[in-house]
Parts: sequence; C-alpha cells; structure tokens
Amino acid sequence: MTTPQAALGLAATATNATVNADGTYGKWLYAICRKPEDVSKAITAAVAKTAQIGTAASLVLAKRQRQQKMSASPTDWLELGPKVVSMIGGMVGMIGGTLGIVSSLSIRRRDRATRQEYDDMWNTYVAIIELTNAGRGNMWKPVPGSKEHKLAEKMVDKGWLQREQFGGYMLRSTTTSGGSSGLYSDHN
Repeated sequence: MTTPQAALGLAATATNATVNADGTYGKWLYAICRKPEDVSKAITAAVAKTAQIGTAASLVLAKRQRQQKMSASPTDWLELGPKVVSMIGGMVGMIGGTLGIVSSLSIRRRDRATRQEYDDMWNTYVAIIELTNAGRGNMWKPVPGSKEHKLAEKMVDKGWLQREQFGGYMLRSTTTSGGSSGLYSDHN
C-alpha cells in the first residue's frame, strides 16, 4: 500500500544490499520522484546517506583490518621461522668472518715476531763466528738482562752456544779445556 506522501509525489527511497567487485558489501540507493523539482532533493538526500554509510563502512573496514592484523593464527610462526633462521645465520657468518680476520692478523704478527727473533739470533751467531775467526777471542759475554743476553740463552737452548763461567757464552765447536779469551758485548 502506498503512503499519502508517496501518492503526493514526495520522494520515496529504498536501499538494497549489494556485493562489490572486491568482495566488500555496499548499498544501492534509489528514489522515485514524480515531480522534476523533487529530483534534486532526492539526490541530496542520497548523497548525505551515502556519506553516512561510507563513513560507517570505512570505520567497520578499518576495525576489521586492525583485528586481522592483531589476531595471530597458529601457523604464523611458520612464516617467521625462516626469517629468524636466516637472520641468525647471517649474524653467525659475520661474527665468524670477523673472528677469522682477527685470528689471521694475530697469527701474522706472531709469525713476524718469530721470524724477526730468529733473524736476530742468526745475525748474532754469525757475528760471533766472524769475531772468533778474526782472532778477537772465542767467548762472548753480553750484559745480563740485555737483548743480547736473552738471544744468547735462546741460542743455548737451540744448541748453537754453550754457557761458560762468569756469564760467558762460547760457540760449541771452540770450547777448550785450557780456558778461553772473551768477547764482551757493550750493547744494552
């Protein structure tokens, strides 16, 4: 049955629920107008109602999206697992690389120091041989605690020199039972 307002030509509006292409729900608004001057009133009313519906719909949609982001499914950790493993693997790789570099530098320094020490011992040993061959004595007495004294002790450990009385050192092949003359080091 029609109402008296509709019979007089006032705009009657109706709404129908629809499904949009993106899967969200929307509404179609339509109005029947019998007089041309009522069309603008119906359009204005429809626009106002659409704005209200649109605002409410966007609020509902935003709330739904927040809930979806906040709710965790039981399988969410499966997506996170490979990322965590990858990140940990990268960190372990970086730490291992850094430790490898530090270790390499440490070994190089140690090897350089060892080579330098051996070179110093060898040069000192050669100098002792040259002094002995030049007739300047066959015993060497470095100042106790000096670098030469420490080198002499290492040469004794290697078997290149032997200790003699009064803190002297001699080449192993020049040791005599009757005594020896001395080579004194004045280096500190």
